[in-house]
Amino acid sequence: VQYAHARIHQIVRRADEAGFQRGPLSAADLSLLTHSREIQLMRALHELPETVARACREHAPHQVTSWVRDLAASFHGFYH
Repeated sequence: VQYAHARIHQIVRRADEAGFQRGPLSAADLSLLTHSREIQLMRALHELPETVARACREHAPHQVTSWVRDLAASFHGFYH
């Protein structure tokens, strides 16, 4: 998880150095995501609200940490 964070931070830093302007997420054109790993990562991110709600309902905070671990694994697959 920490390694995924470091990689994400590096991507953001490089984008900032290149002058990339980030807009609101609602303005993102998701049709540009064509690679299966990109789509897999977006699906994993989409699961967060339900994962948190289920963890609260079931008094099972470990579900959130499992989701984070799985998200990091998806990111590593995307990064390579």
